[in-house]
Amino acid sequence: MPKLANTLFAIACVLAWAIAGCAVLPVHILQTGSGRAAFDRGDYDLAVSEARTALLSQPGFEPAETLLVEAFRNAVLSHTTRIASARAVLDWDTVVFEHRRLADIDKAARPLLLNSRFYPTVAEFFVDRTDDLNQALGLAAETHYQAGLVLGAEAAKARKREAAREFKRVHVFLMPFKDAQERYDTSREAGTEVVAFEPFEEVDGSNAGRRIHEALRAEFGPHGANYEFVRFAARERADQAVLGRITRVSTLVSPVADTLIRTKTKSVGDGENRRQRKTEYRERSRTTTVEMGIDLRIIEVATGRELRRETLESEAATTQKWQEERERRDDLDDDELKLASAIGTLIGALLGADKVVGPALPDTAPLKAEAAEALAEKVSPWLRTYFSGL
Repeated sequence: MPKLANTLFAIACVLAWAIAGCAVLPVHILQTGSGRAAFDRGDYDLAVSEARTALLSQPGFEPAETLLVEAFRNAVLSHTTRIASARAVLDWDTVVFEHRRLADIDKAARPLLLNSRFYPTVAEFFVDRTDDLNQALGLAAETHYQAGLVLGAEAAKARKREAAREFKRVHVFLMPFKDAQERYDTSREAGTEVVAFEPFEEVDGSNAGRRIHEALRAEFGPHGANYEFVRFAARERADQAVLGRITRVSTLVSPVADTLIRTKTKSVGDGENRRQRKTEYRERSRTTTVEMGIDLRIIEVATGRELRRETLESEAATTQKWQEERERRDDLDDDELKLASAIGTLIGALLGADKVVGPALPDTAPLKAEAAEALAEKVSPWLRTYFSGL
């Protein structure tokens, strides 16, 4: 019979649509059809809501009234069954949730069915469950309160945070409730990681560490879900400290690299003195790299125990290019050319490549700043991962 009723209702909708000249179906027909589909899926709460919307749009629309009656009856039976199951295992959170859902559908259906000819068929389902709900609220609050007491008695910070969550959960059901608020505040404070950033030390006197420090404070801010940043001056009252040591800031200058672009040959002299002069045009390049490494440790200040350590590295580089022309003397044999080249290389090594080859080395301050920012981008996820696990 239900399938036949659905089929007849669908045919009626199609006929109504056809009679309307292919216009958009009225809201009450659309909502009733949507509600019937929800009912067939077993989503009785949604079916009640859709039927209610249809009746508000078109009071007395019989298909919607029929749907509301059927959906309301089934919704009540469904929620009361779940309440009984939850009570059996003392799951008071679920009992409260189901009671609140019952109250919602009662509020939705009662005004529309109270004066309906269908009311006698569902009158027994309109029950005042206020006392049952209040009892469940008290039992749920008490359950979370007792769980908070048990967890809060343990010394571990993670347990203190769990206790805080339980005391906070109490207020979902009853507020105020005993001293749950005070216990929540105490547990949260005891479970919060208070972190002090010690100023990063730079081995070469650069300000790279300060840049990392500023970047971290800007990203994380003074407070988080399970942690709080304090100034280093307050470290004596901090439970933990994140200590950063920039263990390496080194500037590396690569050897000058040669790339032959072209060679120009010219004849000079005449007769027996005639010879070839070759001029080589070369592109020369030199790369300056700043390497930076930082040693991060999370230390329990009270005991000095190291909780976690990580070494992170970054670098920034810039390449200088210029062109040179050099005359190659063909009147020297290969051995003499090799010897001259070796002497030039030795002199360059003794005096410093930057003094004998190419332009002056670039200012490394921007490179250090770039390397520091790259390092901060690695430090932030490391800290974030640590804190998210708290």
